[in-house]
Amino acid sequence: MTDTTGIEKELETLFTSVRHGVKLSSKLAENIGYFLIKTAKVKSLDEVATDDPDEMEVCATAAWLDQEKEELPTMLAYRVRKWSGEAKISGKSTKEEPLAGSDVQAISEDARRQAASKEVALADLTIHQKEKAVRDMMAQNLSCARIIWLCLSLHLGRVVKGNAASDDMKFGEDPALTQLAKEARKAGKNTLTVILREKIFSNASAFFTDLMSKYAAESMVEESSLIGAWWAETVGCFASDKDMIFEYLNQLRKSRIIVSLSSNY
Repeated sequence: MTDTTGIEKELETLFTSVRHGVKLSSKLAENIGYFLIKTAKVKSLDEVATDDPDEMEVCATAAWLDQEKEELPTMLAYRVRKWSGEAKISGKSTKEEPLAGSDVQAISEDARRQAASKEVALADLTIHQKEKAVRDMMAQNLSCARIIWLCLSLHLGRVVKGNAASDDMKFGEDPALTQLAKEARKAGKNTLTVILREKIFSNASAFFTDLMSKYAAESMVEESSLIGAWWAETVGCFASDKDMIFEYLNQLRKSRIIVSLSSNY
């Protein structure tokens, strides 16, 4: 935006400024300003929720799609959230040694396998399910409890953890049949089932990238990385063939592979 006056000039100054130690890319700043004026019809800076990371990410996503005709890159989404004041992630892992954490590779495979086997030993699972649980835990470097939480989170689109999650679902069960999923459906909330039924790529992308951001905000870096890498790989594999992406996701959903981002199911 050049040679602008009034609200246009104010928005340009705002979105090119450094906030919370972060500066937006010039293209993103330009797109957001244009979107707020031309589409949102903003007349005052008071109408812009610059201190709300969620609202600003929604605004940035819509602005980028409006101008660039493509999804907002994940790193730009992270940047706009940080620019809006989202607490800095310390990078501290919510690890449960020796099954998670940035230094997990420093622990021997045998030690991790023993820890995984010990955790599932008393679980109400068949021998076959226990074997798959151990393989999943080894593959993802997450405890059984955190894999269950991730299963539910992927279905609900929000970070789920704690006893409520573990009590609601056993390892390998269908998250769509849990009480939390039933409550979400009753409340009319978006779940993975809805996303796959609608087959709107922008909604699916927002669903997974938003969940990744929510995990990152909780400093649960392992889950955030898993979701981000898996979704990027999925989109990369099918490029512009959106129909194939949904066919693939439905196959994963039916086989329950998607619940843990693992090929063990």
